[in-house]
Amino acid sequence: MGGRGRESIAECAKAEELNPLSMIVKVIAGFSCFWNGDSERALETGRTAIALAPDFFNTHKVAGSVLARRGQYEEAIAAFEEARRLEPNFEVLGSLGRNYGRAGRTADARKVLAELLARAKSRYVPAATIANIYDGLGDVEQCKVWMNKAITVRESRIVFIKAGADDLTRANPHFGEWMKKIGQDK
Repeated sequence: MGGRGRESIAECAKAEELNPLSMIVKVIAGFSCFWNGDSERALETGRTAIALAPDFFNTHKVAGSVLARRGQYEEAIAAFEEARRLEPNFEVLGSLGRNYGRAGRTADARKVLAELLARAKSRYVPAATIANIYDGLGDVEQCKVWMNKAITVRESRIVFIKAGADDLTRANPHFGEWMKKIGQDK
């Protein structure tokens, strides 16, 4: 991500040395490894964090993200379901819905999608979160509609599209177009 992945991972390792019991440091370190392609280290960090703080939802998000990228959808779903039990925020629900879709659990994915669309009527739910569920369902056109909304309003999480993308997302015919729109096409 951004060409400074090694620096990011090294800085996180320093932070972990200085504060080995900080769960937020472990989560950031895990996601840094994840975003920079070191899935093995990211999963190890996530699992260590879960062992130390099983009630911190972000530790489960790290593990779930790595497992999803590996195509281990049922294991990812288990991690995101635990994260949801602890903190049912839109980000967790979006990841859960996306992985339900990837695992072929269409009814479960659509149930989460309906829940988020209902929430969006009274509070903020990022368009990119909705796009992720449509991506998981393989609905290329709805994914495009929602991702373009996210890009148009410059949602903050858009910068993570490229780093967080799995092979199926990269195969979306609009992926290159999105990268160009956000300046990550190089």
